[in-house]
Amino acid sequence: MVLEEYAVAEMLEFMSFTGFSALAAQEERSFMRLGERITGESVNIWDDGLDPSGVPTSFDFEGVPKQKVQLITQGVASGLVYDMETAQRAGRQSTGHGLPAPNTEGPFAVNLFMAPGGTPKADLISDIKRGIWV
Repeated sequence: MVLEEYAVAEMLEFMSFTGFSALAAQEERSFMRLGERITGESVNIWDDGLDPSGVPTSFDFEGVPKQKVQLITQGVASGLVYDMETAQRAGRQSTGHGLPAPNTEGPFAVNLFMAPGGTPKADLISDIKRGIWV
């Protein structure tokens, strides 16, 4: 299976809803198990609200400065996004991912990035003998 960039973006957004949030981890409904390998080694995903190639904002809705958060590093779950409430519960600092009040959803990774692979798309497609291109 080969995924186009738009398909990967949709998948990352879904992953943000279901697992990159500290609240999801605290409620034990996240797929993230910090320190454990959860994907292949080539997968690197992060959230960076200051990157100009995304939608940069200096701070979240709670007034906390945005921080770059490594979420998955070489396939290993390495971080979560926190708002003030989830950070306090975990004894940590907010990462600047708070949403507008009233908020029952917890923090949200809004500016997701994924490192590109090393194989050109044309090569990926040409190698498909039996499969799908999404």
